[in-house]
Amino acid sequence: MQNRDINRKMPKRQTGYKKKYKSNKNDNKNKLLSNLTNGLLVGKVKKVGKKYLFFPRKIGSFYKSLEIDRNGYKSVKRDSLYTAHLAKNSEQKLLVRLQRELGRSGNLDIERNALSHEYNLDKGFPKPVESESMAINSTISESELTKRVDLRDKLIFTIDNDKARDYDDAVGIEKLRSGFRLWVSIADVSYYVKPGSYLDKEAYKRATSIYLTKSVVPMLPEKLSNDLCSLLPNKDRLTKTVEVIIEKTGIIKDYKIYNSVIRSKYRLNYSGVSGVLSKKKKLPPQQVELKKSLELMDELYKKLKKIRISSGYIDLNIPDPEIIEDSEGRIIDVVKLSRDTAHEIIEQLMVCANEVVATFINKNNHPSIYRIHESPEGESMVELNDQLRKLGYKKKIGTPLKAKDVQGILNYFKDKKQEISANLFLLRSMNRAIYTCNNKGHFGLGMKYYTHFTSPIRRYPDLIVHRVLDSLVNGLKAEYEKSRLASIGEHCSTRESFSDEVQRESIKLERVFLMRRYMGKVLDAMVISVKSFGLFVEFEKIFAEGFIPRRTIRRFNENKYYISQQVRVRVTEIDIDNRRVTLDLV
Repeated sequence: MQNRDINRKMPKRQTGYKKKYKSNKNDNKNKLLSNLTNGLLVGKVKKVGKKYLFFPRKIGSFYKSLEIDRNGYKSVKRDSLYTAHLAKNSEQKLLVRLQRELGRSGNLDIERNALSHEYNLDKGFPKPVESESMAINSTISESELTKRVDLRDKLIFTIDNDKARDYDDAVGIEKLRSGFRLWVSIADVSYYVKPGSYLDKEAYKRATSIYLTKSVVPMLPEKLSNDLCSLLPNKDRLTKTVEVIIEKTGIIKDYKIYNSVIRSKYRLNYSGVSGVLSKKKKLPPQQVELKKSLELMDELYKKLKKIRISSGYIDLNIPDPEIIEDSEGRIIDVVKLSRDTAHEIIEQLMVCANEVVATFINKNNHPSIYRIHESPEGESMVELNDQLRKLGYKKKIGTPLKAKDVQGILNYFKDKKQEISANLFLLRSMNRAIYTCNNKGHFGLGMKYYTHFTSPIRRYPDLIVHRVLDSLVNGLKAEYEKSRLASIGEHCSTRESFSDEVQRESIKLERVFLMRRYMGKVLDAMVISVKSFGLFVEFEKIFAEGFIPRRTIRRFNENKYYISQQVRVRVTEIDIDNRRVTLDLV
């Protein structure tokens, strides 16, 4: 379950053009080579004249092609993808040594596999890690159960998407005369993964699970992520619970945090819950208590969200892509993933739990990891003002950006055709949210204290926070010194950026394959970015993007084009290697 958090600073739109590396090109080139010399490359072998050359993907902006070590000539296949290592010959000339053939370029499954190699993603685990996980006792001892608060008789359940296999959060609620009692129970991964163990070292190294369009690279082995730590229905599971008393107005009155054991009563999905709440779907009579719980959560979520917005919560409307496949697994469409009521309910309940935990830790002056998000300022604000002005927003925004300014922008563009563009500009102006031991608050959520606690199966910082809670709840000495927490936070922030990049490339790959069926066709689109080297557009009926090069636009003038402008385009090139769709204006 992913909490909605402004956790990504959108990258500048780049497609391998020279402008990308215009400044400090040689420095960047040397730095990249030093990082890759002992690493793995993925590329396509092509025959150019009488020579076979290797066209690398990750460093293609610097080296369009590289010569192949002579030992690879005998078995080389034209237009096939290979893994390779950088090397130098006796004259210190850079070349590649082919290592493994992945298959012919242009096949989607082979391209997906190549992407995993390109980013060195390993879905398996080293033997010591697997052995350690398999040795974990699946039975919970009675002595452990007696140490915990027993919530097995409570109506607690999970709500997640249809494809989820790891359920790390469960929720329950009851009506009080003064308001609500909320339980947020999170898988107690810290019970199974001990500091310094092989499991812990590998989880730290990965820092996050990486979700690709057709697979996942998990942070923890399957026995933990999909079994012992997953809050499966009708199974006893160890958890950490945040129990919150909330007034009728939505204000948090009191809370408790403790180790617990639960037995989830239902495994629900977003679409089903939203159907019940909209009265489009009926539950059987024996589930009347479940229906009441869902309606209470809906009531509480609306109150929480109202308070959040008044405190500065930024609710950006930026859709995520969803890949639609037919019964045989072929891509037939890419659509905008809808945020339904159930998504938003779980978002708000998880945000509530994260805030309570961060407040508790701060109150006890205990070193920990926080999730911080600083207000944007400087050049990003200049660019934001400029972009919004082009969309028709006349009011100038001051520095630093304030939450009320953001809400004013969102309200101005709500339900207008420029709404998505305005939301994207706001997101691009934001700093990344990061992990750090120095609490500075969370601008995007409008919170003084915030951390990540609710997803320890897939995020290492959450596991660290669980260990911090163990120290506090049990009155033990702090598990980590501040300097160590600073190092962990920096590493996890870096790995999160890496994960975001991989996931973007995975989506781009699926989109470009879908667009092959539209080759030569004319489509309606909207301009989403105007650059000196051309236009980026988003298609009207397909949630995908394309690029119109400046050289193909007659009498190109940047001032002639604007964000949200409607255009007609023809698909002229599908470049699988660069995951790019090239267009002509019609």
